Amino acid sequence: MFLLRNKTESGGTAALRLLRAQDRGGQEKLFLLSGYPNGRNPRGSRPRKMLKISKIDVYLIHSPRYRRYCETWVEMQKLRDEGLVNTIGVSNFEIDDLERIYQKTGEYPAINQIVYCQNNDVDLQKKDLISFCRLKNIVVQAAMPFGGSEMARLLTEQERKKILRQNCKNQIISVFGTKSAKHMTQNLSYILGE
Repeated sequence: MFLLRNKTESGGTAALRLLRAQDRGGQEKLFLLSGYPNGRNPRGSRPRKMLKISKIDVYLIHSPRYRRYCETWVEMQKLRDEGLVNTIGVSNFEIDDLERIYQKTGEYPAINQIVYCQNNDVDLQKKDLISFCRLKNIVVQAAMPFGGSEMARLLTEQERKKILRQNCKNQIISVFGTKSAKHMTQNLSYILGE
């Protein structure tokens, strides 16, 4: 069973993504991604209360466009240190942005989620960013690994399988969504190597 929900707070751009899945042994797992892009106080209590959970798995700053993201990062470090968040990271950050966080806080993000699709020449230019992340032990998450919903509809099952397996081989974690339970099951099986 898979469930994907998107929620947006009114007046803000905070987003929650919840994925509920069963592992091979039938044990249910819950994955929550949450992000605050505009440097708002990331205390995380509202998302946790809405979902009736005590801890957020992955908390991301969605964009470096808000120049005070280093202040937000310090608050996110506190949340992690208090045990309210497992992993903190960023999304759509370039090398300069990652270096700025490190210079201001002494720590690189654990994750950098980027838009990345192997079938897109523009995305293939992110080779330097991906290499930098690997060098600094920053996990790269590929958002929209199929090139977005329009492109994904045009891909065959074998093409999706090839993309996801190639990302796994390159140690890039694919983050994808679908309205189709069949496609979600297939995509997860490709990643798990089943």
